[in-house]
Amino acid sequence: MWDNISYVGSFSRALSHDYKSFSIWSQQFQCLAVARHNGSGIIDGLKVWKLNTRDTLSNHFQSSYRQVVTTGGPVQEIKYSNINYDTDPILASSGSNNNLAFNWRYSNNGARIVLTDVGHHSGTLSGENVNDDDSHGIGNDLACDHSNQVASDKWWFDVGKLQGDCHGTSCTILGTDQGGGYLQKTKYGNYAFLIGDLDSTGKCPIATTEILLGA
Repeated sequence: MWDNISYVGSFSRALSHDYKSFSIWSQQFQCLAVARHNGSGIIDGLKVWKLNTRDTLSNHFQSSYRQVVTTGGPVQEIKYSNINYDTDPILASSGSNNNLAFNWRYSNNGARIVLTDVGHHSGTLSGENVNDDDSHGIGNDLACDHSNQVASDKWWFDVGKLQGDCHGTSCTILGTDQGGGYLQKTKYGNYAFLIGDLDSTGKCPIATTEILLGA
């Protein structure tokens, strides 16, 4: 999903299964919306961030290293149910310190996308050489080989739950996409990433609840 290899899945099942558009992956943008939805396009919550630089998702995830990519927090938030928001890796928290970090490597662990303020239970993301298994976001692995860019067979998981100190099997994950090493799991919803560019005033366009349906 995170590498530079063509498409993943099919557009017809984009909301219910893994999907990546390679053309979008290679398109420059500066506004990123992340939505949690029910698998049919009905949004439970959404945040929009303005990134510090205009670039492609491909470049961000191939070249960024422990990089905080936004400042000032989300520029827009839509929250409806308030169900499980406090432990959601995207919808949790708000305010100017609620920023995104990409490719957050720490020891033999990593998260592709993580919130800077609450992605770790301490309020500070794991240090580069700290093997605490505790920075959780989207696209996680707790036993990867960074030097050879090889994921683990057993200890990867797509979505992490924000939680207290945990290690390996004691960590609770969200959803079923994982390597098989985690016994504690639940699900809050599916997650969709949508990109856009700044308008003529230098602001991100306003996202609506219909964006996942293409309205």
